[in-house]
Amino acid sequence: MHTWQPALIPGLLQTSEYARAILASWRLDTDGDIEAKLAARIDRQAILDRGEPPDLCALLDESVLHRCIGSAEITAGQLEHLAQMARRPNVTIQLVPEEAAAYAGLSGAFWVAMAAGGQRAAHLETGVQGMTIIEPALVRDAARLFEMLRSDALPWTRSLELIAEAISRWTQLAAPVGAGQVTPVLTVASASKSARTRT
Repeated sequence: MHTWQPALIPGLLQTSEYARAILASWRLDTDGDIEAKLAARIDRQAILDRGEPPDLCALLDESVLHRCIGSAEITAGQLEHLAQMARRPNVTIQLVPEEAAAYAGLSGAFWVAMAAGGQRAAHLETGVQGMTIIEPALVRDAARLFEMLRSDALPWTRSLELIAEAISRWTQLAAPVGAGQVTPVLTVASASKSARTRT
């Protein structure tokens, strides 16, 4: 599975608190609707925990690290979870840096994955409803766009460093006024030391 996300952490990698804050922003839903959607989203994450999980490659715009969702504490917790998931052997997370400025892909998030029956499909995310497309030419265009974005992305190790720096910033913002400096949960050194083996 390949996904490009210019604004948010992808649903498969979201914490329940982060996901709830996003879902609650759609003010037409009742509390019951929000909880039902949250439960469905968390249930879908089980695909990454099964015996033979699929490979997931997620490209994120660097600005995702700087967007406060819910609160500083929720955002810090989400980025800690992202860093932990990035160290799984089947999950790759890379950031497209702010220096890339204007580039293809800023218009919206999408996924490219193998559908049932071995057919490749693309899923386009919109503010109202996602759209799944199976037309070969459009799926090829989506896959080509993903590769273009990946060519602009930072290496995995540098992406982890930026995530660790963002965790430190959000953890400081979440700390009570007057509290001492908080050591980030994931440092660059610890990320490198516990990083998975890559070929």
